[in-house]
Amino acid sequence: MIKKDRIKDKILAILNQKGGVMKTTLTLLCAQALASLGYSVLVVDMDAQADLTTGVGLKEEDKNIFSVLKGDISIIDAIKRVQNFDIIPGTSQMKLWNSIAKTLKSKESRLKRALKEIEGVYDFILIDNPPALDDATINSLAAATHIIIPTEAKEFSVKRILALKEDIDDTKEYLDNPNLRVAGIIPTKVEKGNFGKPKKITAQKHIKELEEVAKKLDTKVFDMFISYNIEYEEIAETKENVFESSKDSVPKKEIAKFVKMLIEEVA
Repeated sequence: MIKKDRIKDKILAILNQKGGVMKTTLTLLCAQALASLGYSVLVVDMDAQADLTTGVGLKEEDKNIFSVLKGDISIIDAIKRVQNFDIIPGTSQMKLWNSIAKTLKSKESRLKRALKEIEGVYDFILIDNPPALDDATINSLAAATHIIIPTEAKEFSVKRILALKEDIDDTKEYLDNPNLRVAGIIPTKVEKGNFGKPKKITAQKHIKELEEVAKKLDTKVFDMFISYNIEYEEIAETKENVFESSKDSVPKKEIAKFVKMLIEEVA
């Protein structure tokens, strides 16, 4: 394991323009896993659905990411402690952000500027994004050091990822974030067959295609996948921190493995 003193201010944007690929679940579980290893973690919920916020038991309140981006409050005032990490709560008001942002200066870099106030405080900042390339996602790209792309191993999902390349290149050039890079692509919701391999031939085929896409994004496909398992769906309902539970589970095992790979990649 990489020593904690070698990691600071890693800002990871978890994104995919397609919904239903486990972005929110992956963000939540990675936050739990990293915090359980002793890292200081902040989660930023940029999605107007605010599923991550409700998933940790919070109700909608005034001090949220929308208020931070508008400049109404300091990011420090919006931070709340949940489970074993901190969070900037999301809000349904974020559905208004695209129209509000047009009236504000530096609309693409407001999250980046806000995060400067807490520079050096956290080892990892994880940003959960909406399933669209809107002004919220652009703010995340401008602020991030790394991108994690969860995706289903399906044909349409593979094509969507390749479309991200132009957006990433534009972010590097026009939003003054030249060091932004994709940490990796992680296949999700894959049915597991014998010997830990994908059960379906089509899934195996599309993972191979993802490897070709990864080369074009100058990244890699993580050497594992997140399996299709009902335990992942139950996490949001139970609001449980699986890494503080003594119970063994598929999410606990798989996410621990993924986080270990992730730390090695971004350190």
